[in-house]
This record gives sequence, C-alpha cells and structure tokens, in this order.
Amino acid sequence: MDLLNNLFRQPNDPDYALSAGSPPPPARNRWGIAAVLAAFGLMASVAVANTLRLAPLAEIERSQLIARIQDEAAQQQSLRAEVDRLTAGTGNWPIRCLSPRPRKARSS
Repeated sequence: MDLLNNLFRQPNDPDYALSAGSPPPPARNRWGIAAVLAAFGLMASVAVANTLRLAPLAEIERSQLIARIQDEAAQQQSLRAEVDRLTAGTGNWPIRCLSPRPRKARSS
C-alpha cells in the first residue's frame, strides 16, 4: 500500500522534476546534418546530370525500336496477304481437313 499512496502523493517521477529544471539538451551536430544534406544534393545532381546526358541516346533507341516495330508489322501484313493468296483457291481446304468429323451413330 505504501507504493500506491506514494503514487497518489507524487504522481510525477522524481527524475522528471530534475530534468524539468535542467537546461535543454544541446542541439544536434549542425555540421553532420549539413554534410548529410550536401551528400544528398550531390547524389541528386549526379543523377539528374546522367539522365540529361543519356536523353538523346534514349530518344535514338526509341526511334529505332519504333522503326523495327513498323517493319515487322509490314512483314506480318505481307505474310498474311501471301497466306490469303495461297488459300484462296482451296475452298478452306485446311479448315475442312482439320475440323472434327461428326460421328455417325452406331447401330448395334
């Protein structure tokens, strides 16, 4: 019961009263914060410089890729036209041959 009575008489920790009367702790090391911010700024500026330096190369690669896509699409279109030309006189022969035949009912 003594502990409970003590808590009701002094609700604050005695160390809290000591720290409330003491001066505030010193500020953090300003040079360390400045060094961290400078390092971050340096890394960000290097990243931006590399991005700007490589932008023309990326644009060239992009245009080459678009040209390849267009060439492949044209080739695919010509192959489709050739397939249509070759299958025009067959009357859908490959489709008839590959489709399943209906089964006749067996008589027992």
